[in-house]
Amino acid sequence: LFKRYKGKIIAYECWNEPDTSHFKGSPEQYVDMLKTMYRVLKEEDPAAILVGGVGSGYPPWTAKIFDLGAAAHMDVLSIHPYCMIDPAIDFHKGQLSKFMVFLKEAEKKLGRPLPVWGDELGTTFSPLKRDEFIRKNGGETATPEGIIFTYREQSIRWDIGIELALLGMGKDNKFFPGGTNNAHY
Repeated sequence: LFKRYKGKIIAYECWNEPDTSHFKGSPEQYVDMLKTMYRVLKEEDPAAILVGGVGSGYPPWTAKIFDLGAAAHMDVLSIHPYCMIDPAIDFHKGQLSKFMVFLKEAEKKLGRPLPVWGDELGTTFSPLKRDEFIRKNGGETATPEGIIFTYREQSIRWDIGIELALLGMGKDNKFFPGGTNNAHY
């Protein structure tokens, strides 16, 4: 695969959300797979980027795999930083704040910066309950205010160093509050 697409694909991701039921293995098995993938990728296409981590439950998942040596076998760490609370609060007191402290310590141990990509994100925060949200907005997709909220959320992430963000868009370019997982209010 890496030889076939050398120079055509610039980044590969090692499994989506291996900390969920999408992956049936253990953290140890994930790290073994990551190490093998990294070695083979660098043999076949040294310029390609290996994205690892890809956890929805950061920082606990990331801490587990880093303790097993995962950081040395990825070029980029991916997280799925969905916003369950107001992004300013998340940055100062929530998961994102805890993650950034963890990452700075991990980079010291690794001896190099580790770029972070938010390759799946969205806003699942709304002060409204589901029925109120639908009544106010006419459906389960976000309003322009929701989209602005998501950009505000992402601008905070860029300010602290998350380099890449991919937004989930729904049918007819309607933005879904939870990426493509539109079941949160």
